[in-house]
Amino acid sequence: MKGGGKLSRGAIIGIVLGAVAALVVALTVGFLACFRRRATAPRSRSTAAAAAAHDVAEPITVTVARTDMDAAVKQSHSPPPPGEGSTKLVFVGGAPERPYDLDTLLRASAEVVGKGAAGTTYRATLDGGEPVLAVKRLREVSLSEREFRDRVAAIGAVRHDSLPRLLAYFYSREEKLLVYEFVVGAGSLAALLHGNGEKLDFVARARIALAVARGVAFIHRGGPSSSHGDIKSSNVVVTATRDAAYVTDYGLAQLVGGAAAPPTTKRGAGYRAPEVVDARRVSQSADVYSFGVLLLELLSGRPPLDATPAGGAVDLPRWMRSVVQEEWTSEVFDAAIGNEARAEGEMMRLLQLGMECTEHHPDRRPAMAEVEARIERIVEDACRNADSGSTDGSRSMSA
Repeated sequence: MKGGGKLSRGAIIGIVLGAVAALVVALTVGFLACFRRRATAPRSRSTAAAAAAHDVAEPITVTVARTDMDAAVKQSHSPPPPGEGSTKLVFVGGAPERPYDLDTLLRASAEVVGKGAAGTTYRATLDGGEPVLAVKRLREVSLSEREFRDRVAAIGAVRHDSLPRLLAYFYSREEKLLVYEFVVGAGSLAALLHGNGEKLDFVARARIALAVARGVAFIHRGGPSSSHGDIKSSNVVVTATRDAAYVTDYGLAQLVGGAAAPPTTKRGAGYRAPEVVDARRVSQSADVYSFGVLLLELLSGRPPLDATPAGGAVDLPRWMRSVVQEEWTSEVFDAAIGNEARAEGEMMRLLQLGMECTEHHPDRRPAMAEVEARIERIVEDACRNADSGSTDGSRSMSA
């Protein structure tokens, strides 16, 4: 350094250029940081929104019938928010062979085929004569759309030969509909047992009991909390051949009923297990009790609650026990089957099973799987005895 410590022109220029360069670098870094922050903020917000939406509702696959009469389309999407989709029929499991929508269903010719606590059932025949559907119009449903959809999906996932197949549902604030395949049969078991028509023989009754037992046992295999909830003779549709049956209204006990409704209702009166205090919450052992009442009804031909001259009603399991204890066993059987001597042993075995199923204490009742297995053996033996009887009869005729 020369000239009294003064800086040279070159040094001053170098310092100025360095300061300018440093300022430019600082500004550039700051700009890039700001730009990057702005660019990533929307991405973070969209990611958070997507995560929140995922938490609210998982994507599901449904089949929606469009109201423009086009073919049904299958699409995977998140469920619509409450209030949307109120003009659409949602198919469970897949689109039908012949597509139809809500407008088509509402224009179908319909006749009432049943009324109960859960709602009214119609036989709906679409234009052209097919398909023929069973449409149940539910009453007193207090579930949200999402709760309703989830429970209906669980019902539709249960497929068995003894259970009518759930095809579709409709949900709006005013209406809730379930659409099933229509079961062509001879009518309800209640009508066949207590009507004035042709009576069922013992083998037919045992086979009907087996079909119902298989359906209920299949439901119970779904887990400890899986139950039918409303087993009764009016919910059993007998096939046209009168030797098999379908169990209807599976799962509807959990769908219907107002939120403010009292826990005990008249639904299933005579079939309801003594420990049940809420008709919407029925255990598997309570199902077994209801099925036991159904067995006793099949054998006796009597309704589950029989009116008395005093204006009360006699509980069928209690009446059956009193008669058996008095050793009037033959009095408990329906007159239509009382004279079937070859089936007497199997009738007594089925009676014993019905008594076990209707034990007052739930832990004394057999599991539905055991009930199914025992009825299978009873049916096999009854059919064998019936066949041997017909063979003996033909031999005596030929002689």
